[in-house]
Amino acid sequence: MSRFFTKCLLASLVWVGALPALAQPEVTVTLSATPRQVQVGDALRLEVRVRARGGSIENLELEDLQKYPELEILSHQTVRPVQFSFGFGSGVQVESSLGHVYMLRANAPGEYDFSPAVAKVDGETHESPPLRIVVRPRPGSTGDPGGTRSGPSPTVGDPDGLSGARLDPRAFLRTVVEPEEVYLGQQVDVTVYL
Repeated sequence: MSRFFTKCLLASLVWVGALPALAQPEVTVTLSATPRQVQVGDALRLEVRVRARGGSIENLELEDLQKYPELEILSHQTVRPVQFSFGFGSGVQVESSLGHVYMLRANAPGEYDFSPAVAKVDGETHESPPLRIVVRPRPGSTGDPGGTRSGPSPTVGDPDGLSGARLDPRAFLRTVVEPEEVYLGQQVDVTVYL
């Protein structure tokens, strides 16, 4: 029995010696915003994610998130899916990922530059590309409520008017709901102009 054991041990050592050195993990770090250009008061989705095939994710950071109080965090969700794939000759491949999804509301116009998100996988750091979010002021937000103007009142068919509304020169009432498309739990602003 000892000869059989010795032959099996030698055969396994030869097989292990024939294996290539352990490959470095394949790592992808992404930082994205949907949409990347919004108006003041609009919501956007900011997502930072790391995917590692064959490695262990230790950390994922986005330092610039606290840098901009003008981008109000409405919600935060952490996602940690793990996938296994089986292949002939390569054994089991483990692909893990870690993601943070933030819903933000833009409260002030400007350009917001985010430095790369940084992930640590098996002791090595990996970075995403940087990201810029552009927030534009709302049309008519310069103290001119509802886009009204002096002079003759807009009439039906006037492209600069208020959706074809006919305004009384002495007084009018207008209701504006923003944003037009919303997600569950999002704040909706209703403004009434008189």
